[in-house]
Amino acid sequence: MDHIGILKRAYHVAVKYPILWVFGFFATTGGGIGARFPTSWNFDHRGPLNFPWGRGKSPDEFFRRLLGELSGFDFRAHLAILLGVIAFFLILFLIWIVLHYVAETGLYRSVFGLEESGERPTWYRGWHLGWSCRALHVFLVDLVVFLTMAFVIALSVIAGIALFMGLSRGGKPGIGTIIPLILFGLAGLLVVLVALIVFSLVDVLARIRAAVSGQGVLDGIAWAWEAVTNRWQDIGIMWLLMVGVAILWGLVIVLAMIVLALITLLVAVLPGWLIWKSTESIVLAFTVGGVLGLISFVLPLVVVESAFGTFRESVWTLVYRELISVEEVVT
Repeated sequence: MDHIGILKRAYHVAVKYPILWVFGFFATTGGGIGARFPTSWNFDHRGPLNFPWGRGKSPDEFFRRLLGELSGFDFRAHLAILLGVIAFFLILFLIWIVLHYVAETGLYRSVFGLEESGERPTWYRGWHLGWSCRALHVFLVDLVVFLTMAFVIALSVIAGIALFMGLSRGGKPGIGTIIPLILFGLAGLLVVLVALIVFSLVDVLARIRAAVSGQGVLDGIAWAWEAVTNRWQDIGIMWLLMVGVAILWGLVIVLAMIVLALITLLVAVLPGWLIWKSTESIVLAFTVGGVLGLISFVLPLVVVESAFGTFRESVWTLVYRELISVEEVVT
């Protein structure tokens, strides 16, 4: 397997086809709902923070007043509102889940189709490829692998507790049992870590299998397990390379965040502060500063993270293509 060639090709795909970044965003990141600042809290240039119940109060008094406000709130009278809010966020979560797996499926199939036939990815074709039963299979693969991984971790924890109780014999562990406990604990952590890595590799390859070939959930997981166990050297090397890439990317993101933070201070925080000083309106200052901050800080980070997500998923799609190509040669 040409690991460096796969990385270069995935980089080329991510850079040349920015339309895939949209799918990379939904496939690798999630949205969030920001909290509003209470409009009844006012900042004043002549003094500290003014709360509705007084000026310059201590934190203890603030929390006592807050608890008093909550204790007087009739939750039963507002049950419909609370249920409505819960339902609203549940609907948003379900919409995100659908968009996540549809985009992920479309991304896998678009990259694979580009490599197989050279067909240029488009917005419409990507969503068309993703909106299918294969997206449901990708979701089920994730669910089955997650439940299996949780079961294995639970068994490991139970085995560790049983081992601890056995060595300590129900009492306090002595000096002679502390070292074996530490050694067994480290060995157990190593086994769990390796298991998690294997599960993650099986998961990504099975998801790509389900998206590209349309194979059933269990059949796709079985194929991925066989691929990981038979080609563990090639897949392991690619995993190590991607860990290194992720570390380098993390350093790049940290530097980018520092630069963007400095830019945001100039184009968002400073204008917001000037608006506050000139109008004494904290709402207007936060609104202008928040919008400019989203444009100068959040938006660039979302774009570059979406591009990196596209690159990462493209790498594993190309790995999958390499694995099935070897199978075809063998057969």
